[in-house]
Amino acid sequence: MSLLPRVAWLGISVEDQYTLLAKFGHVTREAVFAAISEGEIARALEWAEQGRSIVWQNLLSLRVPLDEPLHGNPELFKLLTRLKAISRQLEHTKGAWTLSDGLLAHETEDRMKLAPERDELINMIQHMPGQENFMKPNSLHHLAPAAREGPIVFINLLWTCSALVLLTDDQGIGHVVDIPLERVTLKKAEHLSERKAQVNGGNKDVDAVFKDILHTLWTDYVQPIVDGLGYSVAEQRPPRLWWCTAGPLAFLPIHAAGRYDTAAKVGDKLSDYVVSSYTPSIATLLDQSHPSPPESPRILTVAVSDTPGMALQSTLKEVESIHHLAATMHTVGLKNKEATKNRVLDELGQCNWAHLACHGVQVGGKPMSSGLILTDKTKLELSEIVKTKLPAAEFVYLSACETAVGDQGIPEESAHLAAGMLFAGFRGAIATMWAIKDSVAPRVAEDVYSHMLKDGKADQEEAVYGLHEAVRKLRVGGETFESWVPFIHIGR
Repeated sequence: MSLLPRVAWLGISVEDQYTLLAKFGHVTREAVFAAISEGEIARALEWAEQGRSIVWQNLLSLRVPLDEPLHGNPELFKLLTRLKAISRQLEHTKGAWTLSDGLLAHETEDRMKLAPERDELINMIQHMPGQENFMKPNSLHHLAPAAREGPIVFINLLWTCSALVLLTDDQGIGHVVDIPLERVTLKKAEHLSERKAQVNGGNKDVDAVFKDILHTLWTDYVQPIVDGLGYSVAEQRPPRLWWCTAGPLAFLPIHAAGRYDTAAKVGDKLSDYVVSSYTPSIATLLDQSHPSPPESPRILTVAVSDTPGMALQSTLKEVESIHHLAATMHTVGLKNKEATKNRVLDELGQCNWAHLACHGVQVGGKPMSSGLILTDKTKLELSEIVKTKLPAAEFVYLSACETAVGDQGIPEESAHLAAGMLFAGFRGAIATMWAIKDSVAPRVAEDVYSHMLKDGKADQEEAVYGLHEAVRKLRVGGETFESWVPFIHIGR
């Protein structure tokens, strides 16, 4: 497993990294299965984490602060100084973010020279006294703080399937629980994912198929986990739980698992017990030394209602309600022609919260070309977002279609807009798994921000509870599954 991240070598373009990783998705599943079979449950979780979001983790390693205590060690100082310089060069070369067919020969050569030198520097540092774990994969001890606010669940799919759950006790010590999923196999999960894809493709019996898929997710996947963790129906504020999905589960709405037929009762769906979030990896939830959020955040709203041939008139109403709720906050609103790519990127670099109401598009096979459609059909690509450093970023609401849809060929990589926003610096995001109704979006947004700005106080961590309540209202109000299921929360 320690060699897997080297498949996505920093010396080649991101597109080539994704292409190579598409051939190795089974490696992590088999390694995790082997560790579970040998009773090495902690090792299984560590390996599951190593095989997640490898491209993101490699790119993030270029931004790791290299401020190790030097204790008068001039040799270590020299190596770290050079490593900083090379990492900065690799991050800013064109190939770090763009497709291989857009690279010039000298740009490719630069990366091919810098990457091995960086590898050698890291190896030299790791052989110095006290630096044995420098830039090595996180152990359970280092991952444990990620679960301080609730369990993190990773489901491994193979011939037999298990849920690995990371828990942290009151002393901050991490524990991993293995919950067998006896009715699940990789083939069954693939079949379920295919059925869901057909629903989004225009199946006439949408509601009936959704009911069946969500029921199967509940009985086969989620209920055993809920029972295994000893949850009971939440009478007031539900606890939080995070899903770290891989393989075909990356495209299934686990957060909505449950029975929704006439015989359903309280306790027959996941949302009766917990509030669900997703995460691209466990490390994403670790505290990356974010500054304390301001009491009065700077809020950016972007609304593009007049996209030719794809009008979204409700986006203007959507952002108006946010400005009304945030009347005492510092807000910046960009509408239609004001929402140019440069202006949006500039404002993203200054805001704490961002609400982006426009069209989104996922580009199959080229995830870094996925993006948000701004004024005059200009696309703000994922590659442009992730290379933008956002020092003040806290929360982003992607009120657009397909903002949490990964690439079918690389499901372990979380290659979608929402994950890119977290990589760029946002701690939490609300996004969508498929197209959302223009009429529903403003209602969900208003409920979310009502929670986040309750009693005139700003609290980004209330976003997930606001979404939980907004979705509940849609569900009990008789809206279709397609209206409320796609909304998800990612990150903190």
